[in-house]
This record gives sequence, C-alpha cells and structure tokens, in this order.
Amino acid sequence: MKTHLTLLFLTLYTCVTSLHGNHQEAVDFVESLLFDNPSTSSQEDESLFLQKCQRAPQFQEEEPVEHPQILLFISSSVPVQSWQTFSPDLETLGGRFVLQGMPSNSFQELVKLVKTLKQAGVYAPISIDPDAYKRYQIKSVPTLILDTGSTFDQAIGNVPIPTSLRLFIDSGETSVISTEYIEKLSSIASFNRVKE
Repeated sequence: MKTHLTLLFLTLYTCVTSLHGNHQEAVDFVESLLFDNPSTSSQEDESLFLQKCQRAPQFQEEEPVEHPQILLFISSSVPVQSWQTFSPDLETLGGRFVLQGMPSNSFQELVKLVKTLKQAGVYAPISIDPDAYKRYQIKSVPTLILDTGSTFDQAIGNVPIPTSLRLFIDSGETSVISTEYIEKLSSIASFNRVKE
C-alpha cells in the first residue's frame, strides 16, 4: 500500500519538513496521517500543518512540467466506480487524477479517500492542484485534459478515456498524441486478452 501512496507521501513530506524541521518527525507525522495513528495527529496539528504548507517556499516554485500529460480532474463526490473505470487507462498512459483540494479541507478525509480508492483497486496517482483547475478553467468533473505543451484538448463528463481520445483524434488539437495513446491502450488490452 505504501508504494501506491508515494506521491501523496512525498507531497505531504515536503510540507511537513517545513513544519517539523527534521526528517524523522516529518516521516512520523505523515505516516500518522496515512496509516490512522490518531495519537500523533490532531485537528490542531492539521490546522497548523495546513497554514504552514500554504506558506512553504517549496510550493511557490514552479516545477518543470513534462509533456504530454493526461490529467483527469475529479472530486471525492464522484462514485468510486468511475475512479475504477478511469484508473487503469491513466496508469497505462502515465496520467493522474487531479483534485481541486482536500475533501472537507481535512487531511484525515483525504487519507480516508485514498485508502478507500486503493482498496477498490484505484492505483493511478492522485494530486491536489487548484492552480491546474484555474489554468484549464475546469468548471465540472470529471474532465479529461490531454496537454501537449503547446495545446490541449478536453472532454467533460463521465466518458471513458479511449472514447475521449477518439474524439480528440477526430476533432481536436492533440490528434497525434491521442492516436499514440489509443494504440498504447489497444496493445495493452490485446496483451491482457492473450494472457487470459
């Protein structure tokens, strides 16, 4: 389970290091959030943690973004079955789910969501990126974005990723990469059928 929570762990760890000041305390605190150890995590800790994270200099620097990238904007209110449908294709294509924020502004609720999703077989990375919601002007979820770096396409609604990619091929700006992604998904599907 720790392997699938690596992205969340690293995000939390970076912020907690600025709060706690040393490696072991940061690791202990993040693990308490991720693995339900209520004795080391309180509402007061969460509040202080959130305030500190918002001021942490690490989060103000822009990291270079690799392209193309495939992002599925989603929320905790979307049924788990939808997450399960999207996850394998995102995993295959190196994409990720994007939340606008933490459910109910609570790390505990975020951890609970991640655990529920992992237990349901959702292994695609999950990030929290409110700036991406602004950048792509996301108004409703789920919304799929395929960004090549110079342009992007979007599909709104609970539409399977292959269907969205076919729409991008037919009438979008990202037809070349969409075609590559469809071929990749098709080859994985064919390989899985042969294995069975």
